[in-house]
Amino acid sequence: MEHFIQYKSVKGMLQKLLEFIDQNIREVLSLSSFCSLSEHVLQLVFARDLDIDEIVKFNAAIRWGRNFCAKQDGRDLKTVLQQLVNKIKFHLIKPRELMQIVYPTGVVPEHKLIVALAFQADPRSVEGIKGAPVLEHTV
Repeated sequence: MEHFIQYKSVKGMLQKLLEFIDQNIREVLSLSSFCSLSEHVLQLVFARDLDIDEIVKFNAAIRWGRNFCAKQDGRDLKTVLQQLVNKIKFHLIKPRELMQIVYPTGVVPEHKLIVALAFQADPRSVEGIKGAPVLEHTV
């Protein structure tokens, strides 16, 4: 029973922390201590529906990843950010930013960028493609 109470307490505390991050995401991402978050916590944060531009989220991931790689031997940025990249909605990033900011980093698979750009040109062009954004159909 004591473990259950501890679990409920930690779960509630984590929920409050994530709500605080939601409400203060811009400030949280700009803190130097942001880079010391664990990979697991960062994944939890990035999985949420944050009120922030996707390019800001991407740049924060790059900053975090570079800091992480500097402390680790043998891990490259692309590998470190592989899971976080899947939490970024590239189709919501402006084409110019995709080509001038995202692409040069080399951390995003080219097919993700192609799908994002194709979606922006014609959302129906990517229907049925694995990993493509899903169109919201209105009735």
